[in-house]
Amino acid sequence: MGIIKRILGVFIILLALGSVTQCTNDRSVGPQDLESGGILQSIAPPRNAHWLSDYFALNPHQFGIRTYYWYDEEEHSVAFISGTETVPYTSGPIEATKLFLEDEEIGFYLDGRELWWPVIQDDYYVSVDCALTAFPFPLGGKVWDGMYVDLRGLPAFLVEKDGPGCIAMPENDRITLFKIDDVNIFGERYNNALILWSLEPEEYRPLDFGGYEDEWGITLPTREETRGNAVDGFAILGFQKGIVALGETSVDDGELDDLALLVSEVPTASVPVHWASGGGTIVWGGSGRVTYGFNVAADMAGNAGGVLQFNWRDGELKWHGAIDCLSVEGSQAYMSGELTNGQHAGSFFIFSVEDNGEGATATGPDLISVVRVRSTPRDCHGPYEAPFKDWTNGNVRIRSFR
Repeated sequence: MGIIKRILGVFIILLALGSVTQCTNDRSVGPQDLESGGILQSIAPPRNAHWLSDYFALNPHQFGIRTYYWYDEEEHSVAFISGTETVPYTSGPIEATKLFLEDEEIGFYLDGRELWWPVIQDDYYVSVDCALTAFPFPLGGKVWDGMYVDLRGLPAFLVEKDGPGCIAMPENDRITLFKIDDVNIFGERYNNALILWSLEPEEYRPLDFGGYEDEWGITLPTREETRGNAVDGFAILGFQKGIVALGETSVDDGELDDLALLVSEVPTASVPVHWASGGGTIVWGGSGRVTYGFNVAADMAGNAGGVLQFNWRDGELKWHGAIDCLSVEGSQAYMSGELTNGQHAGSFFIFSVEDNGEGATATGPDLISVVRVRSTPRDCHGPYEAPFKDWTNGNVRIRSFR
């Protein structure tokens, strides 16, 4: 699941491109150079160019709570807008919006229609230097089909928010190919979708997506389009939608190694205030081993979105459920929803977990209750008592944003 963080990191520099700038490593561009060393070359965008900001749902209500399914790991993750934060650049502070994903936050800033992404990466600000002078990259405007970007060598730093730490930004040696195509995913059509192909300076290998390219209606990049570079990942962004699919490919043989698709969205009335996630195994006495996985967020009005996965291996019982209720009280979270696949589909469930910290600061093992299944809906805010059990191997994380 770290792939989404890695791919978002790949595009850290690239999603801040200028409306009149294409980047190249060609050191023979001559008088059009905007910077010594030939890193930047001025190129007017074609008429069919699109504003990059149009591919991001920046409003928290528009973004809602989104759930992605990871096919290789058979797990889910949720993403949502978690709030704002001031980035104190010495050239002038800005108010960044933060995207929360798997206990990490990435901040972006919209200046008119120009998108700066990201200005925040977890516990760090992104800067041109360690003095936190300014955002380091050419300001973002338009992208177009076939746009090729190489920003290797452009300096950028991660400046620690609450300390003296400053490190050179990782993965700033990436190359990206931008493609625009009409895409179909899960029966939904995304006209003029933006496809970001992450490239590595390795020998190009023809891509093998196992037929997904035909199902989605996309054209895989050629050797000529990638300038002979290997493809190591991609992300598909719907117009005014954000990321709807992303994946990782092997630079050795071009095969699709991992894939994540947007599977559900829940509208929100406010920025989500609670998040709970966990996974692992429990041995329930003589009942055998049970594997759990859950990920959910909820806003102040009670709108919640997330997923439960349950697999009792010895009893050959497997459930998949949509979580639509989350209540957090201190270190405990209560969740309920409806089973959507597997045995007892259409029934309703409720369970609870307890987060007791991690590592040296943990006050005890994390806990999970029995998952109760009933024929009628259960309110996670109501009284619910069930025996807790230590995780045999696993972890629970609960976070509140207010």
